[in-house]
Amino acid sequence: MAESRAALVEAGVTRLVDLPHNDLVQLAAHVLRTGALAITVLGDDLPATRIYDSPAFRVVPLDEPAMGLRAGLAWRKTAEEHVPGLRDVLAALKERYEDEPVTS
Repeated sequence: MAESRAALVEAGVTRLVDLPHNDLVQLAAHVLRTGALAITVLGDDLPATRIYDSPAFRVVPLDEPAMGLRAGLAWRKTAEEHVPGLRDVLAALKERYEDEPVTS
């Protein structure tokens, strides 16, 4: 997140506000109520795409190489013992990302 903040400041953003929730509907309401801009992740099957599809919003895709999206996986520590196939998925990810290893 720090890299994204730095890229936004470098691009000229002067004020960033972290909202105390991650509810997309509340975020959309905040945008409508205040006129704020929101950074969101878009995709054909993502909830944000459906929420911001309303004619009340204008969405412009960003194509900015300096703004990387860092993602991670989370799972319950004991799940490997109980969730069928999880060990195989984790092994495949470790193999795929051996240059930047997945740690567990």
